[in-house]
Amino acid sequence: MQHIGDIVATNVANLSRVNGHRPRPLTLPMLIDRFEEQEANENEDMIVATSNLRFDPDGELLVVPTLGAFRFTDWSRHQLSTLVGIRWERWKEGASSTDLAEELNRRFMRAAFDVKVRTMRTPGSNETGDGVVRAFVSPGYSPVQDSEMAIRLQKALRSTESDLSIVRYDATDRTTSYVVKIGTEYRVGGPGEVGDVWGCVLLRNSGVGYASLVVVAHLHRLACKNGLALPADAHHLTIRARS
Repeated sequence: MQHIGDIVATNVANLSRVNGHRPRPLTLPMLIDRFEEQEANENEDMIVATSNLRFDPDGELLVVPTLGAFRFTDWSRHQLSTLVGIRWERWKEGASSTDLAEELNRRFMRAAFDVKVRTMRTPGSNETGDGVVRAFVSPGYSPVQDSEMAIRLQKALRSTESDLSIVRYDATDRTTSYVVKIGTEYRVGGPGEVGDVWGCVLLRNSGVGYASLVVVAHLHRLACKNGLALPADAHHLTIRARS
């Protein structure tokens, strides 16, 4: 007879494979591997005149010169709607896909500015197109790769933290955020000395122009071995304005 824990673990793993989800990385090195794997599928950013962008006749894929035809994320569709001055869902209610594509192409032709288009391939996907448009950003936008920040954080913490456990990880089409555990919370009667520090480091990044890069340390310091712990100041280690 199988233990209930084994049954649950098996079912969760099967469900993850069916839905295309992956288990949460348990450590920072595992997360770095995932970031590097994802970033390997990113195309080189292209600065394109909006007049050279086109929608396919079905109004679902954006054709980017020399790269191919791409689907949208919710965020990139929102950005495009802002660029061309439409409310996407309202437009789709009153127009066919062909009419929508024709009108958007007319608006592209009349536009007189450049935009940086961020795209990535989606190998193994059954969806149409050559991948997804991640973002439309200004030509001067300079993203910071998730793997670069994670590697820097790993180097900074390596001397004080051995396991670099990930206690929370969340990735959307807008941001990536995760929390790295620092130290071990003191328990009365357990090992520890006054002055010991524990807590976590939160990192949030967005490579699509949604939010600033932020790294914040949330720490507690042991004030007395009877269990009194005082919050240490939260330090904003990095705040980088979005472009």
